[in-house]
Amino acid sequence: MDCSKEFCPEPKEFDEDAIPNCKDCGCEMEWQECPDCEEGFSYHECGEDTCACKNPEPNVICDNCNGEEGWWICQECIRKKNQGGEKKE
Repeated sequence: MDCSKEFCPEPKEFDEDAIPNCKDCGCEMEWQECPDCEEGFSYHECGEDTCACKNPEPNVICDNCNGEEGWWICQECIRKKNQGGEKKE
């Protein structure tokens, strides 16, 4: 199930090596990889109209994930939203 970044809450403060918990419901969050980029970069831009680069690797930071390669989602909050429930405030 895809998640709208606008709906999913930010995780609570967490250790980078640990799986964070949702700040709204307390459930474990899951990492959703960004479908629009590779390693945080979306496309190659060298500033030329016709690129002559021998190896044009993506070098523009992804607008969708801001170069983070994805975002945390809470499946429980998504499930509640899809069932017509509301997020805890």
